Amino acid sequence: MKFEAMHSKTVSSHDDYFITTIFFWPIFFLAYFILAYFFLAYLFLAYLFLAYLFLAYFLPSLIHEAAERTKT
Repeated sequence: MKFEAMHSKTVSSHDDYFITTIFFWPIFFLAYFILAYFFLAYLFLAYLFLAYLFLAYFLPSLIHEAAERTKT
């Protein structure tokens, strides 16, 4: 009787661990890729913002400076 109770307890805890690993690791796996996607999207948006700053503010001043140099 004691052996059966211990055995059923071990089997159920093993089943719980098995169910946890089978059903929960894909959730964490997908969550990692979703977070990585958002991080890459953030990096891409930061790159677009820096490109916009360059085109809108720095490039015209560079062109103007180059035009001033070629006048003389």
